[in-house]
Amino acid sequence: MCDSLLNVHKFGIDAIAAILSTAEKYGQPINVIKSLDTYGSIKLMLNKQYEAEGKVQETDKLLHQLEGQSQTALKHFESLSAIAMKTGAEVSKVESQLEKSKYLHKVIFLINNPASASYQEYGQLLVVVVKAILEWVDNHEKHFRYPNNMKSALQDLITELGGD
Repeated sequence: MCDSLLNVHKFGIDAIAAILSTAEKYGQPINVIKSLDTYGSIKLMLNKQYEAEGKVQETDKLLHQLEGQSQTALKHFESLSAIAMKTGAEVSKVESQLEKSKYLHKVIFLINNPASASYQEYGQLLVVVVKAILEWVDNHEKHFRYPNNMKSALQDLITELGGD
């Protein structure tokens, strides 16, 4: 160690004597020098600890940011889910209206092309139409001279078509 102090670090004899004298104030010189070496190691470890604590703080900050973003994304997802539910309900309404529209197209086809409308495809549709006409006649019977004959004939047609 003395060679290192003299040759590498260019300490003089007086400097080494001063180190020895100072070390003797605190105990055995070799123990004091080992303690100083240990202190340097402790200081290095403390620096590493402070560095690690800084990284932990940065990680905590990032974690809090990510939690906030996660909560925001969850709220957006819930909002999007509600919109999807409303859209699904609207699609169902449109599909229902489309189905009714197909039914209406069949009625119009039946009126415009009665000879082309097959019994199998249009028979039950005709039952519904005749029932509607029967109800209409019933509601407006005061305008007809023989409403009971009309209602009876319409009821017979419904029965003949397989309706009730």
